[in-house]
Amino acid sequence: MSGCELSPPNSIATNDEVVKLEIAPLLKTLPRGAQLTLHARAYFSDGSYQNVSKKARWFSTEPEVLNINNDGTIFTFKEGMSTISVSMGELSIAKDVHVSNATIDFIKIEADSLTIRPNMEFSLSVFAFFSDGSKLDISKDINWFVVNNDLDSKATDPDIIVKTFDNYFFSLTPGKGRITANYNNESINDSVIITVSHAELDEIRTSISPTTYISGHTASVNAFGYYSDGSILDVTSVVTWTYSELNQPEPEAFTFNPMNFPSLQAEKYKITASIGEINESTNITTIDAKLKSIEIDALPENIPLEETNKLQAYAIFDNGSAQDISNSVTWSSHDTRIIEVSNIDEYTSNAYALTEGSTEISANLSQMFEDTKTITTSDAQLVSIAINSPNQSIALGTTIQLTATGTYADGSSRDITKLASWISLDEQPVLKTGNKDSTAGKVEPYRVGQFAIQAGFKGIKNTLMLTISDAALQSITINNSTDTLFLDEQLTLTATGVYSDGISQDISHLVTWGSSDPEILFISGHPYTQGLLTAIKSGQASITATLNDITQEQQITISDAVLSNISIQADESLVTHTPLQLTATASYSNGSSRDITEKAYWYTEGESLSASNLPGRKGIITADDSGEFIIYAEFQGINTSLSINTEPNQ
Repeated sequence: MSGCELSPPNSIATNDEVVKLEIAPLLKTLPRGAQLTLHARAYFSDGSYQNVSKKARWFSTEPEVLNINNDGTIFTFKEGMSTISVSMGELSIAKDVHVSNATIDFIKIEADSLTIRPNMEFSLSVFAFFSDGSKLDISKDINWFVVNNDLDSKATDPDIIVKTFDNYFFSLTPGKGRITANYNNESINDSVIITVSHAELDEIRTSISPTTYISGHTASVNAFGYYSDGSILDVTSVVTWTYSELNQPEPEAFTFNPMNFPSLQAEKYKITASIGEINESTNITTIDAKLKSIEIDALPENIPLEETNKLQAYAIFDNGSAQDISNSVTWSSHDTRIIEVSNIDEYTSNAYALTEGSTEISANLSQMFEDTKTITTSDAQLVSIAINSPNQSIALGTTIQLTATGTYADGSSRDITKLASWISLDEQPVLKTGNKDSTAGKVEPYRVGQFAIQAGFKGIKNTLMLTISDAALQSITINNSTDTLFLDEQLTLTATGVYSDGISQDISHLVTWGSSDPEILFISGHPYTQGLLTAIKSGQASITATLNDITQEQQITISDAVLSNISIQADESLVTHTPLQLTATASYSNGSSRDITEKAYWYTEGESLSASNLPGRKGIITADDSGEFIIYAEFQGINTSLSINTEPNQ
């Protein structure tokens, strides 16, 4: 085993002394009429921690403004300020909370799918939408009611769908169930009808990340089932997962839990997901790569007050790969009066701006690796929201991803897609708008017409008119930067559809991808990795993208040319405290070359020059002092360097 295993901090609590308390979510303002459960975590002197939400003592200084129950559930009543506190033993922490005059408009259930199969666990998300354009995830603060079979009566049949815990449910037998969410014991409700279907499973598609597995570290697996009624469901927890060593005459298959990926030591393995007789297998390669450092991705490095920035931390390996370890590190803020960073459950790595200033944020992995970034907060007020759309018109049966950009009084702007509330202003259910982190801004239309979509945040709102047409697909174009790949190289393809009204749309997630020879060239059809090509062995294969009986084909050659050397290029001079993007180029034995900037491992000597290995920003260097420095790049065991002079920033 190489490096340090990427595992969460110790969560087994003891009776040792409580040395720290933490609350999540980190919110400074709540609207009137809100109900929200806070979570408290106690950290002990032996390094362990425990959720103490129901053991701790909660208190509100102004219960007529904001009251808090013994389990940490907040109820807001009127505009004003209150200080809430939580204590364990002799230790306590307090937070000021402002209750605004915004009121609740409605709540909305968001379901990943309205059709499921028997014997499946599923969850529903619920958002409350307020008059100031804000939203609140209230999925775990809901009173749930399930009515099965006879949807017009109040009789219940627990043999179809049952509630298990929080916002989770379990399907038992085919039928229909209406699930109703009631908020804050008021007449604020929303309902969805879930169909438990007889549809047959046609195929399973799996995704394993990374496909080149670093011995002793983590990997994530998931599986989606494709059914005869056209539905697609996440079956990661339903399938049976096994792994077996390749290149063995009689390999033994071992089962494993997808939440606890096994530590693999041999060179090649087959990972299989099965439901009955239907299965899919993916081969992975195990390599020994050394964990060199961790890096925080903290862009943007400026957070407006009372806003959240989702931080990310990556483990950087000497083979050029990077793994997201945001949930495995311990986050800390050097000044919690300015910024707090959560380590609790789904709120982990959320940085919340409390007061104006700057402070350092640290991520620590197993007390062996640490990175620190400085983040600044700003009191600039949000003044406008722009809704960005790749098209003003889309075809029925497709989806579109909208984004929201907030502009502030100081002239700065930031992406607020995940922070904004997304709603349809039409009274009838004509389209679905996503509000979860994974779906925020995604629009799925139900019928033809012109409809209004609103994005709101911090009292500012904007509206976009989106036209849904009945245009038919005319042609498909596969977008590809090269028709030649090298062994083990990966490349993601996209597909563009041209419709009868002349509109072009990205349909990468809608087409069915195929390869004429998956043993030479494999292409993923998994929802998370649509269009990802992997070159397995030398030869030629055709890639196809198909939708609505229209198919586009493209031939790809996999070359067995070997890497000869790599080089580094700098197009501009390096100025102190000013980032400079370098590029790395690989040359091969057949005379071809390839940009490998995002695949190389970048490093420097000394502390005055730093190099980024963050995905999307690899090869960016920054110098703190003037002088001559050397920057290195490594790819597939070959190293190169570049001597570069740094000029003072004038």
